[in-house]
Amino acid sequence: MTDADIKKVVNATIDSMLRKNMLRYNDNVILSSVGNILTRYYDSDMKDITIKDTLDKLSDHTYSDILAMYYRDHMTLEVIAEKYNVDVSTVARNKRKLCLEFYNKYPDMIELG
Repeated sequence: MTDADIKKVVNATIDSMLRKNMLRYNDNVILSSVGNILTRYYDSDMKDITIKDTLDKLSDHTYSDILAMYYRDHMTLEVIAEKYNVDVSTVARNKRKLCLEFYNKYPDMIELG
């Protein structure tokens, strides 16, 4: 068995385990990937309906606008905190929570570098 064959088997096994929720990506990998996805989504003229639907599922969250403010409007956490009249840590915590919820609603969207 060649290295390429072993890599294919390992990747297929990991993919299978991820789909069966037997394995989960590290939160930092998820946060980075979701950030990249949302940045491209908001920068694009053509909106991916799956991403739009996933964002719509998060709209009940009190701080759901954080994602658009951060990734579309390129606002800093500090500016967003001022708009909400809350501490920066509240914005950071909720941005993280929303990104992880985004991933949980559509885990197949994850991108690995």
